[in-house]
Parts: sequence; C-alpha cells; structure tokens
Amino acid sequence: MKVKVLVNYHSELRLAPLVSLTDLDLQILPPQNRITADELGRRLQGLDLDAGSNHRLVDVRSEAEFHMCRIDGAVNYPLEKFHGAKIAEVLGMVEGGDQVTFVCRRGNDSQVAANTVLDLLDDVHKSRVKDLVGGLHSWSGCVDRDFPVY
Repeated sequence: MKVKVLVNYHSELRLAPLVSLTDLDLQILPPQNRITADELGRRLQGLDLDAGSNHRLVDVRSEAEFHMCRIDGAVNYPLEKFHGAKIAEVLGMVEGGDQVTFVCRRGNDSQVAANTVLDLLDDVHKSRVKDLVGGLHSWSGCVDRDFPVY
C-alpha cells in the first residue's frame, strides 16, 4: 500500500506538539554552522542571501522519507549513503561558492552530515555549510504550517 496523503493531525486539530523542538536537539555543530527555519525560509525566498551565491538543500533522510515530503528544491543524499562521490559533490558545491544547508526530520542526522563535510573543508569555506535547527519539524512549525509532520 502506498501513502498518498500525509495528514498533519497536530496542525489540523491545533494540538500542541508531542515534544518541543529542542527536546531531541543534539548540539554537534557550533552555532555559526546552524540556521533557524525562519532564516532559511528568508534565504530560500531570496532575502538575506549573499549576492551571487546559490543556496542548496541536502536532505539526509531515507529515500522513502524524502518521497513522503520535502522542501522544494532539496536533493536527497541519505545519511547511510553519504560517502565518497556524494561528499565530493557537496564539497564541490561549497568550494564553488554555494551555500549548503543539510536537513533531516529533527536536525540531528543533518548535523552529522554537515560535520562530515566541515571536517574536510578549509576554514575559508566552513561558513557556507549549515544545518537546519530542529529539522523539518521546525520548518513545519515556523515556516510552512501545512508541511506534514511525522
């Protein structure tokens, strides 16, 4: 059976979240490599973005989760497959001047992926790598209230 529609029952019924956005938030990355959902939303709309740079979203959830819901324009590099050529591709994006934000469901796996890339970059490029604080749950609560939460 295929999932055809995701229903955000918490939003539909206006229920409080089961856990707060910070309950499960690991602190792997330094603050300068994290971005809030509000700030990411502004950047994706073309506000607050450095002139001449592209903003790339790398979603590290599984392929099944990615196909259920995603932020428009995101590419899917599942964390369990994030090695070799995929890392090299992201390094090329960053070193070529792109801003890269990693996203996942809660903002923990995306920190792991971002940290992997940061470990391979020189200091000049590190400011271009971010992780979405609170992940897609934060995106749903702050930017797109119709975005499905699971």
